[in-house]
Amino acid sequence: MLIHLAYSITGNQRCDTLQQLVATGESRAPFSYYQNIWGRADDAGFRQKASVVVHLNRLNVGEHSLFEIDDFIVSGGQTENERAEHSRLFAPQVDLNERRFAQARQAYLDGGAESSATSEEVVLSQWLPHCRRKLFFEWQDATKAMRLIPFLYFDLYQRLLQDERGLKDRVLHDFICGLNRAFSQLYLRERDYLFVTTQYLHSGEHPRPLVRLRFASTDLWFETDDRSHAAYNFDRRALYLAVAPPAQRRGTLEALRWRIGLLQFEYVLRLAHGGTYNVLAEECELDVRSFKDRLLNTFASAPDQSEQLEFFVAERHHYSLRKLWIDEQGIIRGQTS
Repeated sequence: MLIHLAYSITGNQRCDTLQQLVATGESRAPFSYYQNIWGRADDAGFRQKASVVVHLNRLNVGEHSLFEIDDFIVSGGQTENERAEHSRLFAPQVDLNERRFAQARQAYLDGGAESSATSEEVVLSQWLPHCRRKLFFEWQDATKAMRLIPFLYFDLYQRLLQDERGLKDRVLHDFICGLNRAFSQLYLRERDYLFVTTQYLHSGEHPRPLVRLRFASTDLWFETDDRSHAAYNFDRRALYLAVAPPAQRRGTLEALRWRIGLLQFEYVLRLAHGGTYNVLAEECELDVRSFKDRLLNTFASAPDQSEQLEFFVAERHHYSLRKLWIDEQGIIRGQTS
C-alpha cells in the first residue's frame, strides 16, 4: 500500500524528467502532489493494477462539484477574508502554471456569464478540477474542504436511524428537494411537494418534465425498521421513505416504502444542497429511477381529457410549474402556479 501511495504521489517522475520540463518551459501543474495522488500523471496500466489508486480515484475531490466551492474559485470570494484566502491559494506559482490560471479566470469574468461558450470558458472548466484538489489540501477552512469528500451526511443518517426526536421532519423537506431534482433532472427548489415526472412532453427540441404525480410533504415520512442479522447475532436498523397513496386511491392501496441506504441518502441530499448528478450516480441513479418507476406503476393513472397537464418551464432564474387543460368549450387554457 505504501508503494502504491508513493507511486501515486510522485506520478513516477524522475528528477531529470522534471528538470527537462523547466528547461523547455513546459507546464509542471499536472505533476503537483495533490494532482498525482489521484493517479493523474502516472501510466494507465499502473492505475488499473494498483488497488489503492482505484479507491483514491473514487474519492477524487476534483470531480465533485459544489456550487459554493466552484463559486469561490471563480469569483474570488465575497468577504475580505475570503478574498485574502483566495489570493493566498491562487497566487501565481508553479502548480498554477505561473499566471495561466489567473489569466483564464480573468478572461472568463471579463467575458461575462451571458456570453456564448468561448475558449476562455473551456480553459477555465479544465482548471476547476485542478483547483478543487488544490483547495482540498491547502484550504485553511478544513470544514469546507471536507465537503468535497463523499458521505457528508453520514452522521445525519445515523441520527435518523436512532429516531432522534424532531429530526425526521426537518430532513424530509431537504430529501424531497433532492428527489425532485433527481426525478426531473432540473434544478427545482420545491421542498413541500414531491413531483414525480416523466419526459413525455416536448416543446421545440427539448423534453419538458410532465408531472404525473404530486405528493404533499404530509404524505411522506421516514420509517426505521429493525432487522435481525443472524450471521453477526445483532439487530440491524434500516431507513425507509414511505409514500401514502393519492387521496382518490386511499383505502384501496397501501403506502409504498423505499429502503434508503447510506449511498442513496448521500446522493439525494447532495442534490438537495446544490451537488451535481455525477457524484455517486453509478451506485445510486438506477435505484432512484427504479423508485420513481414504482411510484408511477403503483399510483399513476392514464390522464383523461378533462384532467390538467402540469409541466415545468424555465423562467429567468428558476423553473415554474405550468398547467394546461381543455375547458367545456374545447378551448385550451393555461395557468402558472
